[in-house]
Order: sequence, then C-alpha cells, then structure tokens
Amino acid sequence: MSRFAAAGGMGLLEAPDLRLAAAEGRPGLQEVEWGLFPISGSTVRFPIQISYVVAMENRPAGGRIDTRRAFESGRVNRVVPKQKVLESALQLAEKIVGSGPIAVREVRHLVRSALGRQQEDALARELGIGRAVLATRDAREGPRAFEKRKPRCEGR
Repeated sequence: MSRFAAAGGMGLLEAPDLRLAAAEGRPGLQEVEWGLFPISGSTVRFPIQISYVVAMENRPAGGRIDTRRAFESGRVNRVVPKQKVLESALQLAEKIVGSGPIAVREVRHLVRSALGRQQEDALARELGIGRAVLATRDAREGPRAFEKRKPRCEGR
C-alpha cells in the first residue's frame, strides 16, 4: 500500500486479495470530503471485506486512517516498515507459489464465490471442489512428502 493511497488509489488497493501496508502510511478514501462519489469499486467491495459498521463510518465520512487501524479493521493483511514492504510481499508470494497450485487456485475461487451465497450451498460447493482436488496427483504427493521433504506439486 502506498504511503499516499487516497481516493481512487485506495479503492484500487482494496481490489487484490492480499495487502501489505507500510507502517508510515495514511490511506484514505476521501472523495466524499470533496463532494465526489467513489467509483473505484470500494463502496461494493469494502462492506463485504470488513464489517458493515466500519464501512459505514469510513465511506460517508471519508478521511485518512493510520495503517494500524487499517490492519485492525481488516483492510490490510500486514503492516511492515516501509523498507520491508517489497521483501515481505515477495516472501508471502513465495509461500503461496510454493504451495499446491490446484489447491491454491480452487481455495481462492471458492472463497470468492462463496461470498453472498447461502451457507448450505457454499458448503456443498466446497465438498465438490474438495473431492476434485483430492483426486489430483498433487493431493497424493502432499501426504507422501509430509514431514520428510517439501512436496513437489506440479499442478496435476
């Protein structure tokens, strides 16, 4: 997250699944302060990603917050010193890339598609996707490698 993420820039920063923020940052969505309407998707994404009451305090009132508050309210995953943002992001990316690609893809897909669905429907989808993933070579490789070596997942 940029130290100066504001208005539409902040709305765009709410789009990715993972967000790291520099401790020195002061993000904000300030359009309403300027008599504008935020059209960067933030009025739709924000209340789904965090609590309704935090969204209703922030969106109509606008303003900047410190990154500690951004973390506490669920707007960012981590807050790190600005000189460590890239390094921390790369470490997180390496962890994800080092995991089973089919499992990662399907978990991301299901989490996104389950939002707004009835729990019963979402659980049925989870079971179906889980069974399909468990039938892959990668799913057989993981337990074989367990505690002996790093799994060699190939996306099959």
